[in-house]
Amino acid sequence: MRRKKEIVITGATGSVGSACLSVIRENPDIFRLRAVSGHHNLDLLESICREFKPDAVSVAEGTGGVFARRFNAENYHPLIFEGTDGLKKIASEYGDTVGRRSGGNAGKTVALANKESLVLAGKLIMETARRTGARILPMDSEHNAVYQALGSNRTEDIDHIILTSSGGPFLHKPQAEFSGITPQQAMKHPNWSMGKKISIDSATMMNKSLEVIEAAHLFSMPPEKIRVVIHPEVIIHSAVAMKDGSVLAQMGTSDMRIPAAYCLGGEERILSGVSPVNFWEMKHLTFLAPDILKFPTLRYAYDILKLPDSAAAVFNGANEELVSRFLAGSIPFTAIFDTLGALHRILTGPEQNNHALLFNINSVEDAVYANTLGVSFAAAL
Repeated sequence: MRRKKEIVITGATGSVGSACLSVIRENPDIFRLRAVSGHHNLDLLESICREFKPDAVSVAEGTGGVFARRFNAENYHPLIFEGTDGLKKIASEYGDTVGRRSGGNAGKTVALANKESLVLAGKLIMETARRTGARILPMDSEHNAVYQALGSNRTEDIDHIILTSSGGPFLHKPQAEFSGITPQQAMKHPNWSMGKKISIDSATMMNKSLEVIEAAHLFSMPPEKIRVVIHPEVIIHSAVAMKDGSVLAQMGTSDMRIPAAYCLGGEERILSGVSPVNFWEMKHLTFLAPDILKFPTLRYAYDILKLPDSAAAVFNGANEELVSRFLAGSIPFTAIFDTLGALHRILTGPEQNNHALLFNINSVEDAVYANTLGVSFAAAL
C-alpha cells in the first residue's frame, strides 16, 4: 500500500481550493490534506477542518485566537498560524504538493493557480524553481491544457502554443457601445462564474494578455510562438502545434476539477468527479481570430515580453487599479483601454531605455514595487 500524498491548499475557501478539496474527496486512498489556509471566511474554513482534519491551519492576521476557540470542546485541535508567516510555515513545512494561489516554494511540487505571480516575477520564480528543485505545475485551465498536451514531447519540437479564449461577454458587442458598459454587464461571463476582478479582465481580454505572459515563462516560449484563438464553446482549453504539423489539444468540460486532478495527481490520471464531454451532443465548435483593434489589451502582452522584467508588473498594477475604479463606478469601461494604451505608448516609446518604470526584477520586493508603480500610474490619470 503506497503512502498517501500529503497536500497543502492555500486559499482553500476559494473556487480553486474547492476544486482541489473535491479531488481529494474523490481519492481518499491517494491523498491526505495536511494543511490549509483561508482568510476571513472562518465558517467555511471550520467546515473544511472538521471534514478533512488537517494538522495545521493558517488564517488572517489577528484571527487565530477566534478560530482556535471554535475547537475548544473538540478532540481535534489543529495547529493554527496567522498571516504571511503562517502561509510560509504551512507551505514549507507540511505536505508534498502545495496547491497555491500565490508564489513558489523551494523543493516542493507547487500547483499554481495564480497567474499574477508569474506576471510580476516570472523569470525570478522559474529560475528559483530550477535552482531549488521545485516543480511548478500550472492549474490555470489554459496552461494546464498546454501542459497536458505537451506530455513527453520535447520543447524543441513545438512550433507554437495555442491559448483558447471564450471571447468574454462582449465578443459580438460593437466597440462603439463599449462606453456604456456597466460593471454588472461586464461581470456576466458567458461560460464561467468567477470573481469580480477576473470577470472584468475577461471582458477586456486583459486576462488573456496576462496568460500570454504566464505561458512565456511557464513553457520558456518566445512571444512569437504563443497564439490566441477565440473559441466560444470552451471545449478545447488550449493546444500545442508541433513542428511536424500535428496539433495536440486538451478537450473537456469547463470544470476546474480536471486541471486540479492532473496537478495533484502529479501527471497520474486520477478521479476528478467530472464526466468526459459527450461528442454526440456537440452541435459545432467555433474558432475566430481575436480582434486586437477592439481588444488592444491582447496585443500589449507581446510587446511587454520584449521589455525589461518590470514592464509586466507595472501593467498588472495599472490594470488592477483601473478595474477597481471601474467596479466602484468612478471610470467608464473604455478608460481601462485608454489608460493601458497610454502606458503601453510610454513603455515602448523612444525613451524606454531610460524610463524609471523599466528595470530588471531581482527580488520579490522589486516585483511588488513595480506593481505599485503601475497602480500609481493609473491612479494619477
